[in-house]
Amino acid sequence: MTEDREVLFREVQRPCDWWSRRAWRVVVAGAIALGFVLVTLAALSALTGRFLPPQDILGWCIGGGVTVLVVLLAVTVELTTEVCVDGLYLRFFPFHLSFRRIDLVQVTRCQAVTYWPILQYGGWGIRWTWKGKAYNISGHRGVRLDYANGRHLLIGSQRPEELADAIRSLMEHTLPD
Repeated sequence: MTEDREVLFREVQRPCDWWSRRAWRVVVAGAIALGFVLVTLAALSALTGRFLPPQDILGWCIGGGVTVLVVLLAVTVELTTEVCVDGLYLRFFPFHLSFRRIDLVQVTRCQAVTYWPILQYGGWGIRWTWKGKAYNISGHRGVRLDYANGRHLLIGSQRPEELADAIRSLMEHTLPD
């Protein structure tokens, strides 16, 4: 986050890291393939004298562009969780360009949990339910913060026990009794 804050816990998660490394190849290959298709269509149109209607060419460009954007989103998305001496911070890039500070004042319980992302939250990402909110990017483990008002916040983590311990430590040392 910043160099002047002492970090007690830090985790950066990406969806399927093995896939992300290969996804750049897919983006580049897709862009090249789309370029070849458009050049081939233009050459065939010029040779035969029958030109494709502009809406067909536009459709190919939009379809290829949307595909490239979806793959780029899947490659760049990441959830960064930091427990610093002055608070709990989350950033769900590219939706959050800066860290969001999570309020711990009204937290009544902090526990490592196993959950069902699709059944309980409708999948992965930033999710809202009638009882709370979830930030999860992959897997089915995380830390659940229960608030005094009955709501909760779930933070997905590959190291939920460590994250819960760091949050509890922060709550014990910074929150009033």
